[in-house]
Amino acid sequence: MSSEGAPAPARLAGRLSDMRDVLGSIICASKTNRDVGLRTPRDVLSGAKEKKAVRREWTKDDLKTLKSLAKKKAGVKKIARALKRTPGATAAKAFVLGLSLDTRL
Repeated sequence: MSSEGAPAPARLAGRLSDMRDVLGSIICASKTNRDVGLRTPRDVLSGAKEKKAVRREWTKDDLKTLKSLAKKKAGVKKIARALKRTPGATAAKAFVLGLSLDTRL
């Protein structure tokens, strides 16, 4: 932008506009599609769908199964599979209940 002959406020405004353009392009370049919630072309082409975590309440049957398997010294992975839950969720619930789980692989 050539504003050498313009008065000081006009030159300053031109420089601010240029700086805004540069900063805007840097910010846009630093965000990826996933950062702004867009699917990448690879996701679209592969037909991949976003997995959404589905939270389920712990039923009395779930707790009974958890306690009985923990008593039998079953591993956290085995218990999680039986409950159809993640090992992290299973271990967290066992901790809240004061149960000891085998966490070895």
